[in-house]
Amino acid sequence: MEKLLKYVEARALDNNKVADLCNDLINSDFMQLKNDFERRNYIRSIGKEHPVTSGAVQQLLLDYDKIKDSL
Repeated sequence: MEKLLKYVEARALDNNKVADLCNDLINSDFMQLKNDFERRNYIRSIGKEHPVTSGAVQQLLLDYDKIKDSL
């Protein structure tokens, strides 16, 4: 969760971090989730806990859609 949060905060500043997203998600609890619905909810939960990153979370969801088939 910590790595993913750091990614989200960095994502708010840099729009070219899809490769970092792949690495962070692959190395996190995120990969233990069983399906796409749970994974998307996990990403959304970050935005609820850290409202300042909510815009980045929306972008993260878009990034996730781009890379989810490679996870």
